[in-house]
Amino acid sequence: MAAHGCCSIPALPLECGRRCLIRYVIDFIYHKVSVKYPTIAERLKELREQNQVKREELAQILGGSVRSISHYESGNRRPDYEGLLALADYFNVSLDYLVGRSNNPERH
Repeated sequence: MAAHGCCSIPALPLECGRRCLIRYVIDFIYHKVSVKYPTIAERLKELREQNQVKREELAQILGGSVRSISHYESGNRRPDYEGLLALADYFNVSLDYLVGRSNNPERH
């Protein structure tokens, strides 16, 4: 059984009361759970693969190079503001979704 020091839980002991449980839940929610959003590199690669677009095609559409797209997807470089807008428009997603600030792709 886990040690009870109010509370070092995995298993909550029976004598642990409601107050301890509430503390545990609050601590878990606010301090131990962090939502991981993908990076722009991960999101761009995911969108390109989901839409079955080759790097060559995307580079041609955006007026860039295949090397630039590869750098964006590897995280070595980031697109500039105009590039971000063009990518969001092309994939029809919000900028927040594209850059990994949201998991909701819908534009507002």
